[in-house]
Amino acid sequence: MSYEEKKPGEDVDTLVKVSESGDIPADHIPISEKKLLRKLDRHVLPPLIVLYLMSFLDRSNIGNAVIFGLTADIGLVGTQFNTALAIFYACYIIIEPPSNMILKRSRASVYLTILMVLTGTMGLSMGFVKNFSQLTAVRALLGLAEGGFWPGITFIVTQWYPRREAGYRTCLLFAAAGASGAFGGLLARALEKMNGLGGLEGWRWIFIIEGLITILITAAMYFFIADCPESAKFLTEEERGAVVCRLSEDNQLMPTDFRWRYVRDTLLSPLTYLQGLVQFGSYIGVLSFTTFAPSIVKGMGYTAGTAQLLTVPPYVLGCMSTIVIGYLSDKRGVRYPFLAGCLLTSFAGFMILRFVTSVPAQYVACCLVCIGALPLIPLEVTWNGNNQGGELKRALAIAIQVGGSNSSGFVASFAYLAKDAPRYQRGHAIGAGFNAMALSVATLIAAYMVYQNRRRDRLYGKPEDIIASMSETDIEQEKQRGDQAKWFRYTL
Repeated sequence: MSYEEKKPGEDVDTLVKVSESGDIPADHIPISEKKLLRKLDRHVLPPLIVLYLMSFLDRSNIGNAVIFGLTADIGLVGTQFNTALAIFYACYIIIEPPSNMILKRSRASVYLTILMVLTGTMGLSMGFVKNFSQLTAVRALLGLAEGGFWPGITFIVTQWYPRREAGYRTCLLFAAAGASGAFGGLLARALEKMNGLGGLEGWRWIFIIEGLITILITAAMYFFIADCPESAKFLTEEERGAVVCRLSEDNQLMPTDFRWRYVRDTLLSPLTYLQGLVQFGSYIGVLSFTTFAPSIVKGMGYTAGTAQLLTVPPYVLGCMSTIVIGYLSDKRGVRYPFLAGCLLTSFAGFMILRFVTSVPAQYVACCLVCIGALPLIPLEVTWNGNNQGGELKRALAIAIQVGGSNSSGFVASFAYLAKDAPRYQRGHAIGAGFNAMALSVATLIAAYMVYQNRRRDRLYGKPEDIIASMSETDIEQEKQRGDQAKWFRYTL
């Protein structure tokens, strides 16, 4: 090995030793791994976090707008508002798998900037819709623009960080969703006071201002998005080699090239769809709650303005929970135990909302839902990415997982109907039920991974012994099998 591999939970400043070309060591140039990691965190993550915050804000601000009069002002009746929400997810999931394949062959800075400028433009356009037809058309275009962003940035994380470090970084990205909920509630409360300015209702200004902010911030972030380790100007030549070397060793000799057989293997793997099913069940709670949180809190007897402000603390707690859970998950080197704990917490919150009538208890339950639900998505995406053999399989599997999970938007969009106000008992029951389903499937996946790891150890021996006993030709042939290779071990 070209560096001393850090075991889960080990907190030592190991040395990465690489040649100046980035290959297996030649001159053994020592590089502090902690220093390198801090440098990556300072340059790779901030622009992605800021952009995802804006992306989630442009998606979920419709929940803020609706309690300030959107549905009445454009004449929505029945379930038309819910239909407009569902249209967004229909287009969102269509674009996700091909988007990651395009990203694999594109410059990240250019592709992500295009997606986010389009997202901001569509978000801004929401401020000018006049009727149901225009609302659904703009929401459809917003889904197409935004659909490739989240799977794209989660894939980018795997291009910079080994598996043992990717969970925390992905959680940092998704913590922006919690931050956007808190920030969006405060901003919406302020922008609503622009009601009547320019002859426009206050809820229109929510879309217009937030869309403009997205476009301006994206234009600035273009210059800070790092494309790939090999071309990163903020790294020295030795540091670039160290990043590549860390990823190569963590990759378990998995393929990095494009072959259609890897696409086929991903599409035929049951784990691809089981991971998608786990996230489907989890995402129903996330999507429904983040969209309808203002309405749920308002249903407790608060005014629209107060309800906006009261959505802030649950999101702040959810943001903090996402960061802490991500850190502990990486430190322990496992995903499933934390995933199970979060699902149980979210489940408890939904059950309290469903059966308890006390307003303080219901508000605490809202906090529990955010604390449990928000960490789920990055944990699940990281768990899936950790267990895919090769870059192309990882990119496609994550896109399928996120795309499939976003199909839960169809369920989430109709979980909370106006006729069920103010208790929304059916919506809470749906959230609890799908959390239970997700936990069951995740447990099945974990059991399968434990079985396969033990089986491969028994049949083939330890990974390092397998590789040491094989010729270079045999290794090249075996690694084409991806995560079915003799030395590949699943991350629980």
